[in-house]
Amino acid sequence: MTRTDWPTFGRMLDYLRGLGFEVRTNPNGAVVAERPGEETWFVFRGRPAGEPARGIELVHLRSMLDARGLVTPREFSRFWSESGPRQPEPTPAS
Repeated sequence: MTRTDWPTFGRMLDYLRGLGFEVRTNPNGAVVAERPGEETWFVFRGRPAGEPARGIELVHLRSMLDARGLVTPREFSRFWSESGPRQPEPTPAS
């Protein structure tokens, strides 16, 4: 099942970069997002940036980012809604 209403993996990584995380890919293919100078990091299975993020990743991000005081649940919800599917442009009437 493909979720088109969730942020993509690439968008999720961009969001973390915007919060000051450095993102790198390890030789084993794992993607690591680490916040320098802190003990806050996430490890993801590598995959194409255009694939939807996994539900467990989004739940984990929301809970850990909130617990660390990096974002509030409301701010994370804004990321989610901004990353959602775009509404098609209305077709001009003829």
